Amino acid sequence: MKQLKKLTREQRKVLIANDLDPKNYLTERDTTKLIVIANKETKELTTLYK
Repeated sequence: MKQLKKLTREQRKVLIANDLDPKNYLTERDTTKLIVIANKETKELTTLYK
């Protein structure tokens, strides 16, 4: 797993639009079409499309 980073404003908006709480996630990878996020507690990866 890569180093996890804080979410940007744009990423927070995508999480909220997908009914996820931004407080529980960190960014693992971000591209122009998708965001890969990791849950802080479980370290489970989730892919979201922008």
